[in-house]
Amino acid sequence: MNSRKVPQTDPPIARAHELMEKLASPGSDVLWLNPPGELLGAGQAGWRFWQPHHASHHALRSRGWEEVAPNDDRRWPQILLYASKHKDETFHLIAAARSRLASGGKLFFVVPNDYGAKSYEKPLRESATSLSYENGRKSRLYRLDPLLESTPQSIPLEALQQRGGGYWSSPGLFSWSGVDTGSALLAEVLKKESLTGPVADLGAGWGFLASGLPAKTAVHLFESDRRGLECARRNLADHNASYHWCDLSDLERWPQGAPTQFPNVITNPPFHSGQREETGLGQLFARLAHRILTPGGALWLVGNSHLAYPRLLSTLYREVEIKAQARGFTVVKARR
Repeated sequence: MNSRKVPQTDPPIARAHELMEKLASPGSDVLWLNPPGELLGAGQAGWRFWQPHHASHHALRSRGWEEVAPNDDRRWPQILLYASKHKDETFHLIAAARSRLASGGKLFFVVPNDYGAKSYEKPLRESATSLSYENGRKSRLYRLDPLLESTPQSIPLEALQQRGGGYWSSPGLFSWSGVDTGSALLAEVLKKESLTGPVADLGAGWGFLASGLPAKTAVHLFESDRRGLECARRNLADHNASYHWCDLSDLERWPQGAPTQFPNVITNPPFHSGQREETGLGQLFARLAHRILTPGGALWLVGNSHLAYPRLLSTLYREVEIKAQARGFTVVKARR
């Protein structure tokens, strides 16, 4: 499969990375948390990284970086942490990073202004013996010296939690604390249909859409965030489900072992890259679905109504039908 690759670089994080490069001085043993893989060079001996997003993870591994296990409890003399756009995820990673600092260790934490850089100052200052920061080009780098109180036990990097309704999720996943409006609307539509398997769930997250399918229906979940698939495995324990950790914006690396043809595709495509609305991601999902659908197969897609997916889909598919509209979202069925 060949396709234009959607750029992975998030400009705010790219600017924050410039500040990290300028002010942090990595030594021989460094733990890198959530690093932007496409911006970093070759790995070095003593460096380890944690990165749940496939594109950055693949970029780092291809350059010789070694990964740390999410539950590894080693203490590090220096940790470099890049903020997520999700504050609840970032605060968890700060706590996890602190729990891994060696005595006298240093934690560098870089965050773009777009992610609320200044708002971190007060909570960070309350729990560090000293806190300093430097402002860069629309970003800020904090340096945290040893804590007032040491953390006796390492906090897992991947915070899988059971949420309302019994679903497993994790900070950092889309709509991690509850079912989003768009997915709920699409699920209502799918309940009235009898989808033939195998079904492809593109951008599956923690598996909500797949969980609404009959348990015997074969469903393949494609997701870029490893934590989403770990949660989905728990949420779909009684389903006929297969899991594919992948970067769907890079169609030249279709997951090994995954089918390439499906009679049905379901998706609530992402429409943000970093803090920016990015309709190109949804358009890519629509085109990908067209590639993997069998002749006569159907795409079931939900998106914000203002994104005008029906108009886009009409240029790709022979039949396009609006199945539901409510609460600012539109569900579209498009037949190949």
